[in-house]
Amino acid sequence: MKPLAEGKPDPLAGKHSNTNIPKAIGSARQYTLTANQSDAVIAQRTWDILVNHHSYVTGGNGNYEYLGQPGKLNDALSDNTAESCCIYNMLKLTGHLFAWKPSASLMNYFERALYNDILASQNPKTAMMLYFEPLRMGAKKQFSDSLHSFTCCVGSGMENHTKYTENIYFEGADGSLYVNLFIPSELNWRSKGVSITQNTSYPESNTTSFTVTTQKPATFSFKLRQPWWAKGIPVVKINGQTVNSTTNDEGYIVVANKWRNNDKMELSFEMNLYAEAMPDNANRVIA
Repeated sequence: MKPLAEGKPDPLAGKHSNTNIPKAIGSARQYTLTANQSDAVIAQRTWDILVNHHSYVTGGNGNYEYLGQPGKLNDALSDNTAESCCIYNMLKLTGHLFAWKPSASLMNYFERALYNDILASQNPKTAMMLYFEPLRMGAKKQFSDSLHSFTCCVGSGMENHTKYTENIYFEGADGSLYVNLFIPSELNWRSKGVSITQNTSYPESNTTSFTVTTQKPATFSFKLRQPWWAKGIPVVKINGQTVNSTTNDEGYIVVANKWRNNDKMELSFEMNLYAEAMPDNANRVIA
């Protein structure tokens, strides 16, 4: 923790991943309560180091529960990569950091890990949980069963799939509404006296829509995450009419309006196929 706070080179290499991520969450909580700057540095640096130097394309990290050398992932592909508890805790940490300083890069990671690791960690037929997300060629997922297997990832795994509503929306300090995730949902925004319903079939579809329900007109801005996977500026329509929008320094598309009952905003993205290579081997791609 001290080397992290002091800004020294990556002290997490060789360490047990899921022992150290909860420490960073603890530091994040301490910073929220005490404003102790070293706690903020610990939390932020842990996130930066893990996401940018130890994470696979799925968003998971670790091999046999441990972190290797930074940026060295080509030879760290096995049946026991990306422990699901680690992703569970990384999403917690991401939420803390976003609450301090909103950033599309934080929620780009959140989405990547949520879909590729958390959503993928539950057996859709039995509802059982996954300990590791295997990334070795030819590997097969090994799910727990209800009676004869139990790991820490069963405990956190039961929580994982009750938490899909977390972090879809945040209220900004300026009274705006951050939309971080494109998930069908209904928001009861009490401070504004409005309800907002999001309808989408993403990722099967490239569109999402928002319907405003309000008893009286309400003026506020939507701040819509500009996804890392979308090229160009998305098309924004209000009640069927294309409107101008801007992207702010946080990486969010800002749509300001005086919203009336049943106003509908639609957002359309350009979706493309792409590949991401291993950081230490441009010729190896995890699909």
